[in-house]
Amino acid sequence: MRLIALFSVLLLLACGCKRHSCHLLPEEGKHAHGSPPYTAAVARHLAATDQATLDCYIADYEEGSTGQYIWVDFHSSTWCATAKADITNADKLAHVKELGGVSYIAAGLDGFRVTIDSSTGNYNFIFADLDHIVD
Repeated sequence: MRLIALFSVLLLLACGCKRHSCHLLPEEGKHAHGSPPYTAAVARHLAATDQATLDCYIADYEEGSTGQYIWVDFHSSTWCATAKADITNADKLAHVKELGGVSYIAAGLDGFRVTIDSSTGNYNFIFADLDHIVD
């Protein structure tokens, strides 16, 4: 009986994991995530897509001398990509920043939106809004 209960708990835990992978952009495999060509491709896809239709998940957290960032898996019905978004000024993600992303990897981001800044000649994704985190 204990074995069945333990198996049931483990099965529920395994089903609860929402790890999403992303490999649909043609640039995948040709260019590393975060490289200028890959980031430009992500920017083109994001600009051509209504961000409200995307499913977004935290893939990783990064902090450096220039700010705080999350790597986000963007999923649409026809493509997906991973990109780094600047969350330095994102008050709605304060807890994620405080914890350094710990326990938020693979969490859903409902209503996550970014702006695309290309003023420096590169494409930078900057947090714009978030409805809530689904963990």
